[in-house]
Amino acid sequence: MYQLPSPGSQLAARDRGLGGQSLDGVPVDKANLTMNGLRVYIKGDTAESCGGCPVFYSRRDDGPYYRWSYDEGLCEWQVSRVLTSGFSPKMLALATRKKVPAGLEKSLASHYED
Repeated sequence: MYQLPSPGSQLAARDRGLGGQSLDGVPVDKANLTMNGLRVYIKGDTAESCGGCPVFYSRRDDGPYYRWSYDEGLCEWQVSRVLTSGFSPKMLALATRKKVPAGLEKSLASHYED
């Protein structure tokens, strides 16, 4: 797991411990977004979107899950904590770095600042 030395550093790193999982029926590249235990997901079975942009989920270590959606009116990523009732982490698949927009990377870094 790659640990960032400072908030201004590169956000993503390659995690070589993953593989064989699928994302919308396509094998997932082994690269996934990580930052001090951070994982970024998308729904694995059906593509979820909000305002034409994909919806992402995040979790750091064993912490809570968060849902990220883009608000076109505010031109920023909105985050909300996911309630565990009615939510199954099994429905999520790791997102590859290519799928994570740069604006979301910045919002994730800000949200998960140490």
